[in-house]
Amino acid sequence: MVEACGGGSSGEGSADAGTEGADATAEGQDGSASDAGHVADARGLDGGSPRDSDAVDGAGSGTLTGSQAFTVAWALMDPSEPADECMSDAVPGGGVAATAILLAQEDLSSSVCGDGGNPDAGVGYIVNIEIATQEYAMGTTQLTQSLTAGTYVIGNEGEDDEDLCMLPGGSTAILQLFDPTNPGGASSIAISGTVTIDSVGPGSIAGSFDAVMGGPYGYTDASPPPSLSGTFKAPVCP
Repeated sequence: MVEACGGGSSGEGSADAGTEGADATAEGQDGSASDAGHVADARGLDGGSPRDSDAVDGAGSGTLTGSQAFTVAWALMDPSEPADECMSDAVPGGGVAATAILLAQEDLSSSVCGDGGNPDAGVGYIVNIEIATQEYAMGTTQLTQSLTAGTYVIGNEGEDDEDLCMLPGGSTAILQLFDPTNPGGASSIAISGTVTIDSVGPGSIAGSFDAVMGGPYGYTDASPPPSLSGTFKAPVCP
């Protein structure tokens, strides 16, 4: 779980140039999620050293586009978050079956990587993306598959703090927006969409996402509902 954080402001449009302004909540009828699952290619997280082309340095990077977008100052790959929420994601022989990807409005290195805790209050907006293999999302305890590059389908649990192990069948990803106006949980939940992983290794992950967003519990009566898309290159904590 990522705790909601105080401070900052959300922006509109493409956020890699730095925009400020809109905040994001929508409420209403339930959205739907695809059941296509996860389509992967051969590049995987196998517990070995990442290729040089896959390595991500420093604070990582990201871009966001949409009415809920903000400028991304820091990105992190965090396999411990799904493990804390559901079950161990370690795969025997190396690799992990799930990970979180955090895109934050402020650099959270000292608070998250320094003490291993959740972000402190007053750190702005955070997009929390989590992906998993099909067997992890289904609750399989004897894991054999590590994360690989490919496409992960966003599902909607219908809660304001979603878990990878509680998704509808066929879903292998979640996406949540946390903001300072809603300390009790996510202010916006993706109701459908995909997360595409281009490369993943033990030290970093890179890819993109396209999501249709709902309100705190993944419901929306907006027509059309807001969309949020982006890219990320995220390292693990050093």
